[in-house]
Amino acid sequence: MKLLALLCILFSVCECQNEGGGMSSDFKALIVVFVIVLAGVAIWGIMCFRNDGSYQGDCSCGSDDEDEVEERGSALCYLCQKKIPKSDWNSGQHRAECARTNSEILQAMKTTQ
Repeated sequence: MKLLALLCILFSVCECQNEGGGMSSDFKALIVVFVIVLAGVAIWGIMCFRNDGSYQGDCSCGSDDEDEVEERGSALCYLCQKKIPKSDWNSGQHRAECARTNSEILQAMKTTQ
């Protein structure tokens, strides 16, 4: 919203300063380039950042590459840092096994009250 107000002020100042009463063609081209760059930055921001403002790292729109399709069907275990099938994660099977295997790590972690 602030950018729109700034753009309106910029248009009005340029119209007042131009002798012919309108904007020069060079300035109009500059405005078009500015708007295109701004739109590109906005699209990049939408694709690369999550709603909380954190960078998600992968700015692609996705692909049909087998590796990426395989990754979609997996989850990353927070404890062992291994990719596991989402079915094992959702069922709780991996979490239970991982907790038993890594019980020393879990016991050493601080708890909140």
